[in-house]
Amino acid sequence: MMRNVDFPTFAGRWTPIAASTALVAGKTAAFTLDDVPVVAFRDAEGKAQALVDRCPHRSVKLSLGKVREGLLQCAFHGWTYDGTGACRAIPLNADAKTSAVRAQALGCEERGGLLWLYTGDAAAAPPLTVPEPIAEDGWYGGITTRDWGVHWSRAIQTMLDVAHIPFVHPQTIGVAFGRALGTNPNATLAHTLESHDDGGFRMEWRLETPGGAAARDAGWLAFHPPHAMSLGIPQKKPDARSLLLIWCVPLTATTSRMIVLSRRNFGRFSPIPLLYDKLTPMILAEDRRNMVTAWPSEVPPVGEEVSVPTDAPTIAFARYYARHFGNREAPSRADAAVG
Repeated sequence: MMRNVDFPTFAGRWTPIAASTALVAGKTAAFTLDDVPVVAFRDAEGKAQALVDRCPHRSVKLSLGKVREGLLQCAFHGWTYDGTGACRAIPLNADAKTSAVRAQALGCEERGGLLWLYTGDAAAAPPLTVPEPIAEDGWYGGITTRDWGVHWSRAIQTMLDVAHIPFVHPQTIGVAFGRALGTNPNATLAHTLESHDDGGFRMEWRLETPGGAAARDAGWLAFHPPHAMSLGIPQKKPDARSLLLIWCVPLTATTSRMIVLSRRNFGRFSPIPLLYDKLTPMILAEDRRNMVTAWPSEVPPVGEEVSVPTDAPTIAFARYYARHFGNREAPSRADAAVG
């Protein structure tokens, strides 16, 4: 029996990997997740299934094979597997014990228009929990994915940075922020950060003038461990809610997939909100340059980069990353904070 593959840095976690539309009945879909090749397919009932993309026989990628009646047939020798990884057929070997052969199955679910994988054996996968705008009805929006040459830690840290919004996104989500800052050039970014037991946090922020009066722009963001965040988009109507949900998924040590869901509880068929959905790729593209040029690409230990008070969310993430992914804080330098 071939030993199971371990996910080297991101083991034991649920993550979206693609839009559900990437998984077409009767076809395989190949992905790489944390440097582990994965194949997904739909079984005879249409349910999404996922295996490590390696045949236990001679290690050929199963994604090269065919889906026949909901079973995955290896292209090399025709060995066939179901969604649990059980071998169902070994051609030309009538006496072969299929029960002794098993491909490595992964937890696999579809939720909110996304295909989710568990980075570990399917039998060990805990229940998948997702944010409210995915779990509940009455939310609308689109899905955008992009693959970039950046470590996932730097990608999510960049997304959690509030102070960059008026400078990187002046024509999109930073319009109001930039206008308020232009009117009040001496304004400060006031914030309150509430930490959670799992290492996540939520930060409310607002612009304040030197006299203490709040400027017009305000908002919130939240970090959802280990690699997701949400950003609130202010709306004029009190019951209207709009936000971006973002995952920075590790594909390899140097490549990440940005998965962005724009979600709102209004305007399912209204042209203006639909137009806003189409702006999401533009908003995402505006962040690319700063992500892919950061050096080092992986978030360094806290203290190795200069920080200021407006960096509260990015420092909080760096500390979380150090605790949970082995990136130790540099001693004796505190946070190298300025101000």
